[in-house]
Amino acid sequence: MATDDHLHLSIYLGARWTAAVASVGSRTWPVTFDGQTRIPSGVWIDPQTGSATVAASGLAAAASRPDGYIPDPLTVMRITPDDADTRPLTAVTELLAYVANTTSAQAGSAVAALTVTTPQPWGPKSRQRLAHAATAAGLPEPAIVTTAAAAAAVAPGELENQAGRLVLVCAIGDDFPHLTVLDTANQYTQLAATTARDPDVPGIDHALAATTRQRLGVEDTSDGLDWQTTAEISRARTALAGIARTPVLLPGHTDPVVLERADLAKASQPHLDRIAPALRQALDDAAIDQADIAATVLVADDATVSAAEAALTDAGLTPRTNLTQPDQLASGAARLTRATHPSAGPTAATTRLPRARLTVSSLTAVVVLAAASVALLLQTVSTADISTISTIIVGVRLPVSQLALAAVLAATAVVAAAQLAPTTWLSPQGMNDTASTGYLLRRSYLGAAAAGLALAGLWGLGTGVGVGWTDPAYLRWTLTAATPIAACAVVTAAVSPRVPAARLGDWLPRMRPPVWPIAVAAAGVYLVRSAYTLTFPTNLTGFPALTASVGAALLGAATAATVTHRLGIRLALGFILVPGYALVVSVNTIGYLTATYVAALLWWHLAATARTVREAAPDNFITRWLTEI
Repeated sequence: MATDDHLHLSIYLGARWTAAVASVGSRTWPVTFDGQTRIPSGVWIDPQTGSATVAASGLAAAASRPDGYIPDPLTVMRITPDDADTRPLTAVTELLAYVANTTSAQAGSAVAALTVTTPQPWGPKSRQRLAHAATAAGLPEPAIVTTAAAAAAVAPGELENQAGRLVLVCAIGDDFPHLTVLDTANQYTQLAATTARDPDVPGIDHALAATTRQRLGVEDTSDGLDWQTTAEISRARTALAGIARTPVLLPGHTDPVVLERADLAKASQPHLDRIAPALRQALDDAAIDQADIAATVLVADDATVSAAEAALTDAGLTPRTNLTQPDQLASGAARLTRATHPSAGPTAATTRLPRARLTVSSLTAVVVLAAASVALLLQTVSTADISTISTIIVGVRLPVSQLALAAVLAATAVVAAAQLAPTTWLSPQGMNDTASTGYLLRRSYLGAAAAGLALAGLWGLGTGVGVGWTDPAYLRWTLTAATPIAACAVVTAAVSPRVPAARLGDWLPRMRPPVWPIAVAAAGVYLVRSAYTLTFPTNLTGFPALTASVGAALLGAATAATVTHRLGIRLALGFILVPGYALVVSVNTIGYLTATYVAALLWWHLAATARTVREAAPDNFITRWLTEI
């Protein structure tokens, strides 16, 4: 298990504000953004380019194009499927990346663990979307904590050891107070949740907006509030916590209106008066007595704090803790997850390996594998035995096992290119690309899976075109051979971001295909086919039997070098396979020998994938057993 000296980032993503705290060891501090401990949660998406702008810059950009602003992207992403609208996912990704980059700059290290606090609970599908956003931002998969649980975690320390300790959290929302009862002794389980609401009075934000419009002399005909009005009311409520009155400027108007604390009290008091009935409802739902409540936490970042305290006192509850800043919730969530989720060390998802420019030498493996694949494909087509009657082709015989090997080599060449992505500047953004190693691995190996299958299909179709004879067997052989490699690439893309950063230096080189054994195998197959068709180079040497034996011996040596990386086993297998292949090779057996090498190369891909899974999940005994084979 990793030590506690890694950076743990806890982010509170509220409907209005976003705040964060960073923890390294026993030291915890609030993250500051241009001197402030909070930023607006909204993100502006450029309608033309799709680029995202966050924090105050995003709010400023939205002044000219308000249609591109998403004021609460997390809530929108939680309820919006990815295929319906990708903007919320992009917005959350950019917001997380902005907070993480700011934190890393202040802490001097990459984020190793992430906690996200949200007002609402999350289901499996929405959790997956949030995890996707975190991964795209180069962050580890987050632990998700609700606002109520984070607030409860800040309850007084002297109550921590009480058995069955129950905490009531009262959060003043945009429109109504919300009461939640949690059992902190049972992983902060939510026992009940109710809303204190006077049904005959509009919500707090709506009431303040109506007051503002009334003072402007504008008729209030809207059923809801646009984001600009909501943002201005939110700003005013926060400002009234420190001053007695503040100006409010509604969108579409040039004259400001002054709101006072009395206006906020008038809007909120009818709902605060309903706290006592809501408390009784919560106690009934949780099947507990009021005496069972060991602590009360009030969450309010506006001027309603005093009135809410009085309402709780009238209901028989005395708040022991008041949370008035968003970063306090982030701190509570960090405290909670440190107790329930041991911190993990940095992984590929949170690390950026040094990257160099793409050079000819770095492309050697890709070029050699691609050339071998093309050479085998061209030989397969050019040496095909085509039967005709007059000028009509009635049949074609060609080595389908060699065609399958050409497809496997093409897919392997693409995987070799994917292996370069974390350490080479392949992105068009060049040195401006800030993507993490895990993100690059996932993107490159998923691309390799798709490209490998596409090339295999192209090889099968191209063979039919080259010989002038359509046979589904060509496409079936190439796709069947390449599909296991694509599947291995997909698994690698899924798990490689979890590989510990400390293991990347050892793991990544071992993901490079065995280029020279593969090249030797391709040369061996090429020589054997040349010997039996009397084509180059056999037509020049004039020794077909010797050429076939040499080619088979090369194929045997390559098979031994591909199936294992252990020198002793390689030598033992080579001692058997090299002379054995040279002796048994014939027109009838070369297909079996070639298919054997295809299986050997597929085994290498499977072993590499199993090694990746083991590095990402070292305690899995199945992957450990596979890797040891």
